[in-house]
Amino acid sequence: MRIQIHFLSPILKMFGLLSVFAASSLHAAAKAPQVSERDCLQSSQIRSTAVLNDRQIAYQLRDRSVWINNLDHRCPGLDFSEAFSTEIRGSSVCAIDHIRVLENYSQNFQLGAGCGLGKFTLSEKTMRTLRTEARAK
Repeated sequence: MRIQIHFLSPILKMFGLLSVFAASSLHAAAKAPQVSERDCLQSSQIRSTAVLNDRQIAYQLRDRSVWINNLDHRCPGLDFSEAFSTEIRGSSVCAIDHIRVLENYSQNFQLGAGCGLGKFTLSEKTMRTLRTEARAK
């Protein structure tokens, strides 16, 4: 079992805590036909993440494709915190996995709400556009 921790807040970026990925393999995934919906993403291919709101997280892969995960339900505190950890089994982040909101108390992180991931949907928008739209809301 591995845990991925994602920090997205501008304050956290200043402290160099943008993302911590514990990946056991850096092998490139085999090219597959492009699909618009997936159950899993290879964790070694995830380049960055962005919390869009309390129900959606964007994942940008190394090939620059952006996949939106629509969580099963609202995840309390996710849009405010913008930091979360993912508990994964194996080498992929999947719709059956869960995230935990990381609540920041003066750089002391505590686990918050646990939320189930949903399916991943391919986005036609860039990560930059999605982040800009999320901030504007």
